[in-house]
Amino acid sequence: LYLGGINGITEIDLRYTEEITPFGKSDLPLVKNAYTVYNDENEINVITDFSKGIVLNYGDTYFDLDFSIVDFSGEPAFDFAYQIEGLHEDWIYKKDAKLQLSKPKFGKHDLRIKAKGIDGRWSKNELLIPIISNKPFFLSTWFLSLAVLSLGMLIYFIVKWRSGYLERENLKLEREVANRTAKDAGTKAKNLFHYWA
Repeated sequence: LYLGGINGITEIDLRYTEEITPFGKSDLPLVKNAYTVYNDENEINVITDFSKGIVLNYGDTYFDLDFSIVDFSGEPAFDFAYQIEGLHEDWIYKKDAKLQLSKPKFGKHDLRIKAKGIDGRWSKNELLIPIISNKPFFLSTWFLSLAVLSLGMLIYFIVKWRSGYLERENLKLEREVANRTAKDAGTKAKNLFHYWA
């Protein structure tokens, strides 16, 4: 291949490009090794199973993710970048192959990681790891439904008890009025009888 420029003609022999590895430096695969989850009580769980992604529960506060690039050439360190879709608009750049991230808001997010080879090109192979941040049980649908149902039943029983209490009080009051009326009628009749006598 011949290219012309300001300084003359440049010859490029295409047989000798991408000879460093069978993948080429921009195609080296990234692999995830393990992730460590830390919770409120400083308990540590090291997990190597990525079949469901990174699963974080209510008490988990942050996690570490170890990943690496498969390269046996002994070249200097690679540059890395990561992005959590929906949380970060731009890529965040790092020099080391370890992430320490706080737990994102509840829901499912995708963590994307890419590497830059010594040739200055970003890898075509990106890691895509789902992060599942579970809601606490008291925000789950079944718990909220049960709480609303319990509150409704509590209000119903309080209203029913209060209505029964008021009915009993009304009956007691009616008996008291009837007794006093009868007593007053008897007293008036007695006074009337004494008046005529």
